[in-house]
Parts: sequence; C-alpha cells; structure tokens
Amino acid sequence: MTYNPNANWTAKAQLPHQAPRYYLVMEGVSAFRFSTGAIKGASTTYKPYMQTPRGVTQEIFPLQGRSTIGSLNIELVDVDDEVTNLLSPGQIVATWINREMTLFGGYADLDEADYAELFRGQVSDWDMDKASYTIGIRDLKRTTLEDVMTNATELAPTTLTGNPINIWYALMTGDFANGTFPVTVSGATATGLNVSASLIDTTHLAAERDEWLFAWLMRFEFREKRKAKDFFEKELFKIKGYPIIRGSGKLSVRLYHPAHPAEPSQNLTMDTIIGTPPARPMFDDHLNDVKIHGDHDPDFVDPAPEFVELFSFVDSADITATKERKKLLVESKGLRTDLDGVRNARFAGNRIRQRFLKPPIETEVQTLFSKRMLEVGDIVGVSHRNLPDMDTGARGWTLEQCEVTRAVPDFRKGVMRFTLITTNFGTRYRVIAPTLFSGSPFPNYTAQTQAQKDKYCSIADSPTELFTNGDLAHQII
Repeated sequence: MTYNPNANWTAKAQLPHQAPRYYLVMEGVSAFRFSTGAIKGASTTYKPYMQTPRGVTQEIFPLQGRSTIGSLNIELVDVDDEVTNLLSPGQIVATWINREMTLFGGYADLDEADYAELFRGQVSDWDMDKASYTIGIRDLKRTTLEDVMTNATELAPTTLTGNPINIWYALMTGDFANGTFPVTVSGATATGLNVSASLIDTTHLAAERDEWLFAWLMRFEFREKRKAKDFFEKELFKIKGYPIIRGSGKLSVRLYHPAHPAEPSQNLTMDTIIGTPPARPMFDDHLNDVKIHGDHDPDFVDPAPEFVELFSFVDSADITATKERKKLLVESKGLRTDLDGVRNARFAGNRIRQRFLKPPIETEVQTLFSKRMLEVGDIVGVSHRNLPDMDTGARGWTLEQCEVTRAVPDFRKGVMRFTLITTNFGTRYRVIAPTLFSGSPFPNYTAQTQAQKDKYCSIADSPTELFTNGDLAHQII
C-alpha cells in the first residue's frame, strides 16, 4: 500500500524532475516553523534556516520479524541566536528530551495544505558546530524498548488472547478494551506502552489484519514483565511480518503477502531506474528444514516437552543437492491447538517454504525521487533487461515481484535508493469475488470489466478449463 497523502502531492511527486522543499513542525512551538525555503499559502511564520534533511533510512528483516530506521538529522542555521534560544530549556519549551518533531515535504509550487508528512519522531540529541545546530530525531518505535505486562508475576499471571494485530495495538497503546482491535484479558491487570493512538495508522493496521490475518488467534500467558520489542519480534511478528513506519510517519504493521490487484502498486522500470542495478543470491536466507512449535507448557518438567511440534517441512532432495541443512525453528508461546494453531502454523510454514526454499535474489536500485511513495514492505513489479532471470537462464525481468526491504531517500540529490528481494510467490493471486446473488454487483466473468477481472478471482470447474472467452482459469493455492 504505497503512500498517497493527497492528490496534489501525489501528482507532483510522480513528475521526474522536481525540487523538493521541507518544513519542520515542533511540538509546543506554534509561533513559527523552520523550512528550507518559502512555503506557498503559509498559515504561520516560516524561517528558512533549515538545510536539506539527512537520514530516514528504514530497513526490514523478513525472517526476523524486525525493522529498523535510522535517525533523521535536521541542520538549522543559528541566525541571531534564534536556534540557541529555542533549544535552551525554559525559553520556549520546558525540555527537548523526547519532544515530538514532524517533517513535511512538498514542492515550491504546492500550497502548505498539500505538503505530506514524511517523518515523525522524537528528539534524541543535538550538536552545535560553528554557525549551525544539528538536531537528531529518532523514530517513535524506540518506545518499544520499555516493558509491558508489568503487573504479571509467577503467582499472578496475565493471559492475553486475540488476533496478533489486535494484541500489538493493545500493548502499544495500553488500550485493552478497544472495539476495533478487541482482545481478551484475564488475571493480573494488563499494561502496555501507552503510545497515543494518534501515532498509529489504525486504518492501515485494520486493513492488513482483515486482508491477511483475519482468522488468526493467539494466546499468551505472561508470568513476568517483557521487553515490548523482544516480545514483538520473537512472538508476534516472526514468520508473519514486521512493524513499520508509514510514509505518514505513523506506526503500523506490514504482513507477508503476495501482491494482488486490490492494492495500489508501483512498478519500477528502465524509465525510472537509474543505471544498471546489481544482483546477488541470498544464500544465507536459503531454508530447507522448517519447524514451528506451539502449545507452550510453562510448567513443563523434563522429560516432558516444553513445546509441541505443529509444523515440519524438510526437503531431503534440496539438502542432498546443496550439501547443507539450513534450519529455521520457531517456538511460539502464542500458537495453540485449540485456537487453530496447527492450521496457522501450516499457513506460515508453507509461506516460508515458498519464499526461501529457493534463495531469493537481492538487488539495489536507484530511482527518480518520484518513487518516494514506495514504502518498505511494498511488493513492486520490477522490469529491467539486465537483471538475471534464474528460472529461464537468461537476462531480463518483466514485472518480477519484489519486496522493498530498505528505502533510503537522498534529499540533496533528489533520488531514492531501494534494496529489493524477489518474493518467489510467482503465482497469479486474486481476491475471490463474493458469491453471486440476486442483485449482486459482481457479474459473471464474461460480463466483468477488465478492472474487475484484474481484481477478482472467478473460479473455473477444473484447472484445465478455459473461460468462455478463452482466458485461462484462475487457481486456488
């Protein structure tokens, strides 16, 4: 789901040659803002003391359920000691420790109202050098270094049950009674991180859950406090997805999934890729022995097992051919047989097998700044005549499905650098159309528009049957 804040910004961002402009909103400072130039249609005073920003590198690690983002550095020229006065505690604000900062970006001929939020974070430090100050801003995910379930003990545990996305939202916000993200709590009073819900992209979060993880339920028993980041990476998102910061600067979660036409997408072609991108196989991510364990017993005593095996996949032929056994063992304390844990483990395990039995190919591309809207985790189609197709043994990619694992904007040069890995999904995915009924807005296949054919999966009676117009039948995988 690419970043699309408003029609005017998106139209400008897609043009190949633009001179970006930026301004900074500072929590508690309403009289003025800093910018890199004049802002059209300004609603407040803008001081053009800000240099072009540096930073905002975001990276994901698909197999670890982990993501990172670099700090954003804002350089402000200290005209007449105005920045010194601003940063002095008690002059304008009481303190700058963890104060929220929001970077907006647009173009010289855009109105202020059409600028897009590009990054939101908290002040981590500042550094003065000669005539300017550089303010370091860190992403909001650093709050996950705090503990959750602080009331849980061995004698008074807390049990938390729900969809993994709902559990993440509850632990992030401390809201365990939200109607949109419901969870069930029993035992000692549950505690979370108390992150403001306004900092979470709840629309995107709910859409990810409902599209890709709707039927999942997990149950965790906490007998002690847990570091939130550790719990999220090891329990909630390993093999399922990872937390991200969206283009809006808000927090959300990206789940593993193939691209499908119900989502807006962007393609990278030779018209937008600068130069010839390199390619390399990710042999370290090659897997041929995958096991997922669940039904955790916190009271186990040897020789009784602590976990029960819910899924196992071993490709003996690949082990023989590659002369290595590459293992992945996931021990989940939340997967439970009584909550369809076996089915969920099989779903996740087969998705891993599909993606990593054959090592993915990694490439790095530099694009025009018009591709700024791409976010980490997006699935994009890549076309380039020089990239190697390992299935055909010849060069040339045509809309090869790749996942964006790293995004680095170069604000000064106006280019984007992306790291991409092939997904190995390779199958034509569609959304299954709702059942036809009297008055249904979903017509039979031959009466559908091309957009409906692209979006929905109309099922044939057999894998070899053609639709009446000669099109190939869709498959259920």
